[in-house]
Amino acid sequence: VTGGGVIRNSFFTGNRAPGCFGIYIGANGSAENCTLVANVMDQTKATFATSHPVYIANLTGSAKNLLVVQNVDCADTPVDAISGVEGYEGCCTACFTDADGDPGFNDPLAGDYSLLPVSGCVDVGDESDWMAAAQDLAGNPRIFNDIPDIGAYEYTESSEPGVTIFRAVVGSGMF
Repeated sequence: VTGGGVIRNSFFTGNRAPGCFGIYIGANGSAENCTLVANVMDQTKATFATSHPVYIANLTGSAKNLLVVQNVDCADTPVDAISGVEGYEGCCTACFTDADGDPGFNDPLAGDYSLLPVSGCVDVGDESDWMAAAQDLAGNPRIFNDIPDIGAYEYTESSEPGVTIFRAVVGSGMF
């Protein structure tokens, strides 16, 4: 992402990058409210010394409200979430990174990366003007409870795991 380009409300999982990063942020580029989880950074083909799911290559780039967890290198070693040129830390706001942590996903084994109400990513993001009428990746309002969440999915009460009730009719009885 460079030259004023923006990635928003995007989800990256299960990718094997032929280089050293999942999102490369160059001059004037930005990534906002994205989730990067369970990607493999193939360091054997990397052009940098180490692997990083997010790399900020220019201090005019920015990363905001990113959820970056459980990404590994080709040896299955957890990798640092965000890296970049000297001073890149000042380009990151409200990002949750934990190489092997659990940020509180609903059911990742079933592919549900929406947030649980107890997630440390709920109601801790930084707000931007574009969010007022925007939707998250699931089509929910981007802001719920007056403060945006970190990552591609906004927690709402409707995003909690539901209870399904099954009834089976066998013969003449109901169970």
